[in-house]
Amino acid sequence: MAIETERVQIPGDAGAFGGYLARPEGDEALPAVIVYMEIFGVNSHIRDVTERVAAEGYVAIAPDYFHRTGPGVELGYDDAGMAEGMKLLGALQASEMVADAEALADRVRHAGAVFCGPWSPASLGDYVAGPSHVLPTAGTARFSGALTVTDFTKEVHVVTADRRALQRLAPHVAALADAEGLDAHAESVRIRTGAALRDAGGTDD
Repeated sequence: MAIETERVQIPGDAGAFGGYLARPEGDEALPAVIVYMEIFGVNSHIRDVTERVAAEGYVAIAPDYFHRTGPGVELGYDDAGMAEGMKLLGALQASEMVADAEALADRVRHAGAVFCGPWSPASLGDYVAGPSHVLPTAGTARFSGALTVTDFTKEVHVVTADRRALQRLAPHVAALADAEGLDAHAESVRIRTGAALRDAGGTDD
């Protein structure tokens, strides 16, 4: 699958920070995956992982969490890289990293659940905080949420309208019924509202 990549700026509480984005070519709405970097920064390995995820049909983004202490840094997988990465990580505050994660979460429009911060493991949502183990997959969060107790309940709608309410709503009902080709549905409100007008001394012309 052909993909396209770009360096992007992600809005955050402390200003925009960088990220590496990869996605399949085109403008189709797709599921998103956040690729978290290691202490070596958004280096060639993280970019490769991001691109491989995108090639599977996802919009993938790797945020630069070192944007406060070493923006754009790319370290190697050796002793020097490990030492520098630990130094940059140690200079970060946990609250700053949580704020960056929340900035990304604010941009999520479709998800069964989003867990933010070091004190919010997925198991918390699985068992006590909700929703459950069962979350939408394969992009279905665009139209469906997680499995909850409401999926096992039954609702009975009781509709009671007076004459004035039906007269006000009837044109909308008739328009939708006509669009669906359900003539009897449209007539059910037209006949009633016509009779109501005649009873009131008006006309249904």
